[in-house]
Amino acid sequence: MLAIERRSLVTAAADERMVGVAVRAFFGLADQWRLTEGEQMSLLGDISRGTLYVWKKDPPRRLGIEQLRTLSLLLGVHALLVALFPNAPATYMATRVRRPGPFWFMGERSLVDYALEGGNIALHRLREALVAETGTEAGSDGAIDPFERAPSA
Repeated sequence: MLAIERRSLVTAAADERMVGVAVRAFFGLADQWRLTEGEQMSLLGDISRGTLYVWKKDPPRRLGIEQLRTLSLLLGVHALLVALFPNAPATYMATRVRRPGPFWFMGERSLVDYALEGGNIALHRLREALVAETGTEAGSDGAIDPFERAPSA
């Protein structure tokens, strides 16, 4: 019984650290993508402005499953954009440009607009399109290795 309790405490502590890391990574991504406060609040699950400010100073230790899924998808999309556009300014510009190209399903919306309108379903679809475009394979659990680069042409 003690081993189970100790393991649960260790897992809970690791989960709390990972949530903090993910939230801080989101705010870094938000700066790079030039997300407005409103866009940040919407992507984080329609949180209030006050909550946004609190999280920027002191990230939460726990999040709901949908918020965690959103963070995971956003960070995966970002990693794939970096693989597709290795030049940093091009990566960040890609989030605002309205273009069909290989992302025809987005219509004339930018990546940010598409994500805001469609939520996690849109982010998942976008991630899958980026996987196909970059040639980066999803792991058996569906996760993207953010350190894997697309093969050179």
